[in-house]
Amino acid sequence: MKRKNKTPTLSTEQRELTRMAQRARRLAKEARTKAQLATVAWKNARDAVGEAKRAAKRARKAAEDAETSFKRAMVTRKKKRKKDKKK
Repeated sequence: MKRKNKTPTLSTEQRELTRMAQRARRLAKEARTKAQLATVAWKNARDAVGEAKRAAKRARKAAEDAETSFKRAMVTRKKKRKKDKKK
C-alpha cells in the first residue's frame, strides 16, 4: 500500500502566491514594529521636551531667588553702613 503524502502538492502559481503572502506578512510585521518604535520615540521626545521646560522654569526661579537674595543683602549692608557711620 502506498503511503499518503502529507504535504499537498501545490502548483507553481499557488507556490508563488504563498511566497507573496509570506512576504506581505513579513513586511506588515516590520511596519508594525517600526510604527511602535516611532511611537515610543515620539513619547520619549515629548517627555524630554517637558523635562527641559521644567528645568528652564526651575533655573529661572532660582535666578530670580538669587537676585532677590542679593538685593536684600545689599539693603541690609547699606543699613549697617549707615548705622556704623552714625556711631
